[in-house]
Amino acid sequence: MWSRLTGPFAAAGTAATASILDAVQLVGAILFGHGPGSEILIEAQTLAAMQRRHISMPGPSVFGDGWGLGWNIADEENGLVAHMGGTSVYTLGSRASGKAAIFLANTPNGAAVGEALTREAIGAAQRKPEVRARQERISGLEGHYASPTFSIDVSSEAGALVMRTSFDERIVPLEPNGERSYLGNIGLLTTEVNFIGDPANGGTPRYLHTALRALPRM
Repeated sequence: MWSRLTGPFAAAGTAATASILDAVQLVGAILFGHGPGSEILIEAQTLAAMQRRHISMPGPSVFGDGWGLGWNIADEENGLVAHMGGTSVYTLGSRASGKAAIFLANTPNGAAVGEALTREAIGAAQRKPEVRARQERISGLEGHYASPTFSIDVSSEAGALVMRTSFDERIVPLEPNGERSYLGNIGLLTTEVNFIGDPANGGTPRYLHTALRALPRM
């Protein structure tokens, strides 16, 4: 079940109530631009901007190729966009094909299962994550990254990166996942820890992106 975490990572089951029909109608509105009828809710130009990559992920990612506006770009080449909730709710769709699928779960780390099942449901090919070089240079990544809700301190121990969060003082090893991209545990949740910024000449990152949140470097 969902990790025993409080604050920004607490299970959101008491925040809202909706049926699967509500979810389908919401996804239809923000993916295709119209509701159950023919009324246009979002103009085509806005939909295109929402589903275009604005930010790229620095390493192999469960979220796909990068971020649009309100969507992650799950597969840019095939026009697939997706959205994942904290309890591994996963939505995948294609505006071009007119198809979408929703996977519901109440457990951490279900995104990979959700992506595989939703791709199968809409007839899309399974994604093969790009294999990238492992991170070797860690200098410049250490630091304090914070948002109004929580913070993460990144440091190095014995030549490897570790992190501590403001609500969990455990020392958590960061496993290399690609260039400036790592995997780490927050409670029972395994999440990506991506350092985003100018990579030229080992430049200092501006943000740490983890668990669907971007924390500025302080």
